[in-house]
Amino acid sequence: MEIINNSRKLTKEIYSIKFPNKEQFGLQSQIRRASISIGLNIAEGNSRKSLKDYLKFCYIAKGSLAEVKECIEISNELNFIENHERDYLFQEHCDIIGKQLSCLINYLKSKIQNPKSK
Repeated sequence: MEIINNSRKLTKEIYSIKFPNKEQFGLQSQIRRASISIGLNIAEGNSRKSLKDYLKFCYIAKGSLAEVKECIEISNELNFIENHERDYLFQEHCDIIGKQLSCLINYLKSKIQNPKSK
């Protein structure tokens, strides 16, 4: 699934950020857990038997993406990442995943509302 692959790429990028040692159990841990959560929730939702469950997990993934974006902003404001790194993470990863998640959510909502449509 492309969206899961893209979330995995984002997670790899997040793991490559060099945070100060004092952030090991703070911001570094938080952003890593949130980035992992995106793909995990999509995968878990996809494994569920109902579309409503899948949709619920997609919304959780969307929340995790928002958390990652906020952590990126904080990391930038604390000078852990440069402006160009923040922009790259947003443009090449977060924005794409966000659009894919929105499309998936809209698709699932349409299937729930009209289950006989293709």
